[in-house]
Amino acid sequence: MEERIRDGYLDRLRKVGAAGRCVFAARKGVVKLLKELEALNGAKIAIATGDWYPTASLKLAAAGIDVSGYPIATSSDHRSRAEIIKLAAQRAGQPLNEAVYVGDALWDLNACKALGIQLIATGPKSRFLAEAGAEHALEELEPGAFVDVLASIFGTNQRLGPSPAPATIPAGQAPRLPSARLADNRRGLQA
Repeated sequence: MEERIRDGYLDRLRKVGAAGRCVFAARKGVVKLLKELEALNGAKIAIATGDWYPTASLKLAAAGIDVSGYPIATSSDHRSRAEIIKLAAQRAGQPLNEAVYVGDALWDLNACKALGIQLIATGPKSRFLAEAGAEHALEELEPGAFVDVLASIFGTNQRLGPSPAPATIPAGQAPRLPSARLADNRRGLQA
C-alpha cells in the first residue's frame, strides 16, 4: 500500500516538474551554504528527511541541489523522524551527540529533544519553534550567521567571513529574525 502511495506521489511530482512549474526551487542560500559548510574543517553534512528517497531525490535534483556526495536517510529507511536523524548521523560517521539538525517543524524539534541533539530552527516557523523550545533559530540561510550558530553550539571560532551578530536565541525568548526563508526537508537542506 505504501509503495502505491509513494509511486503515485512520485508520478504526480514528475508531472508537475515536467509542466515547468518552479515548485521545487531551493530556498535562498541553500546551495551556497552547503558549499561553504563543506569547506569547514571537520564539518560533515548528511541529509535527513521525512520524505521518501525517490521523491526527496527528485525534488532536490529539480531544485539544483546535488546531494550525491552526502549520506542520506529518509522515510524509506525508517518512519520515525528521530530514527531517520540517527541514521543520517551514523551514515555520515558522526557521533549523534555531535550532530546538529536543521528543521522547520515541530516534529523536528520533538525528534531532536528525544535524541538530545541541537536543532537550528529554520524558515517561517522559526519564531514558533523558538517559543516551543528551540534554542537556535535562523530564518535566512546566510552562511556567516549559520556558522555563528554552529560556533555557539560547539564553542569554536571558525568563520566564513563577515556576518551579523550571532543568531543564538535563548530558550523562551522571542527571536529577532531576518525576513527570508530557509531550506526545509521538502525543498532543500537538512544538515
